[in-house]
Parts: sequence; C-alpha cells; structure tokens
Amino acid sequence: GSMLSTYAVPKNLITRTELGSAANTVTFSGIPQTYDHLEVSMYAQSDEDVSVQRGISVQFNADTGTNYNSQRLDGAGTDVSAATSTGDTSLQNILGVTGDNGLANVFSPNSMTVYNYTKTDRHKHVLTLAGMDDDRIRLGSGRWAATAAVTSIVLTCDGSGEFAAGSVFTLRGIHSTAPAA
Repeated sequence: GSMLSTYAVPKNLITRTELGSAANTVTFSGIPQTYDHLEVSMYAQSDEDVSVQRGISVQFNADTGTNYNSQRLDGAGTDVSAATSTGDTSLQNILGVTGDNGLANVFSPNSMTVYNYTKTDRHKHVLTLAGMDDDRIRLGSGRWAATAAVTSIVLTCDGSGEFAAGSVFTLRGIHSTAPAA
C-alpha cells in the first residue's frame, strides 16, 4: 500500500563560473527573462586569513540605493541567533563563506532562490541557505524594494578577502511547470 512519487523540478543551467584566481565579486549579467525563478548556487571560500565566517552581499541590476532589507537566522553548534537589516545598499550576510584560516580546504555550500524575477508589479524576494564550517547553518530572507525585472546579480565577498580560487558559482533558471513528456 506504499506509494512513491518523484518530481523533477526543471532547472536549466544558464551559466557556471569556476574561479581560476581569487575575485572579490562574481557577476551574472544578461540574465534571460524566460524563466519563472532563478537559483544561484555556489561552493565557495574566502581567501581572507581569518577563522570566522564572512558574509556575501547581493545586489541586483547594479542598484546601490538603500533598497535592500534582509533577515537571517544562524545556528552555530547549540547557539542560535538572528539579525535583521533594513535600508541597505545590498542584501547583506544572508549568504556566507568560511575564511581560509578556519578549517583547511573547507568550502561553503550556498543556495539562493530569486522568486518571480521577471515580474514588474512586485518587489523581488529571495530565500537563502548556507552551510559554513562543521557547525554553522544560515537561513536568510531578503527583499529588493524595486519592481524592475532582475537582469544582473552581483555577489561580493565581504571583509578584506576575496572568493578563493576554485570557488564555483552557477545560475539556473527554474520553470514553474514541468515540460511535457
């Protein structure tokens, strides 16, 4: 009497970048307007010689105005903390990476979904998930207070470091409906 269902969420690779050398920013530009949602994923590390985690800032369409609001929830071991930020020039610290003085060779997985990125009748909202080191998880939510369609995304490594060589970034388009069989 058991039933198993499998669903395929159609995600199409738009672009993939693997850094050959350290870089402070990664930019996805010329984003096609043919999907319902976007997914940004990364497997990255900061080259900064620190044992703490570094945040990643996100900007859309090169907008540097105070149009970004975010909230995050961190779990570190058994400790839980939360923070909120409003009126910023980017979505701040809703994603994160490990510094290279933390655990050797540890890259941090991150995922961000940008919902309804082509709609021009609403603000853009994102949900994020990040894992850092062995004991930290970060959940984030952010809003870009603009109705423009998203045509570019800039990811910036906060602190004085850069994204380390070998960091991988992908941008995928998500369709809301499954393709016909």
